[in-house]
Amino acid sequence: MNKKVVVILIILSLVVLAFARNKNGINKPDADQMLQHMSDRLDLTTEQKVSIKPLLEEKVKLMEEFHSQRKKHNDSKQQEFQTERKKLDEKISSFLTVEQKVEFTKFREEANKKHKRN
Repeated sequence: MNKKVVVILIILSLVVLAFARNKNGINKPDADQMLQHMSDRLDLTTEQKVSIKPLLEEKVKLMEEFHSQRKKHNDSKQQEFQTERKKLDEKISSFLTVEQKVEFTKFREEANKKHKRN
């Protein structure tokens, strides 16, 4: 009986920790995590990383602002967010090679599909 209680407590603790990552239980990446993921996927140079990081920081700030006010959003606010996100993606693309741009486009499409499923 005691073993069952301990196992249940451990499982509950893990669940609480998983949801404690943020308010919504969703792990939102920060700019460093986004940059690392992009770097791994696109093989970014040091110069590209330095140029892109401030844009990712701006993107994270935009996403946090949007998500914090999600309940207040209407369709026009959603469209405004999408427009700003696309502008930042275009700025990021300006630092990429042709091959990296192709991979970045695939990467964004995958992210959009994943987001639409959730």
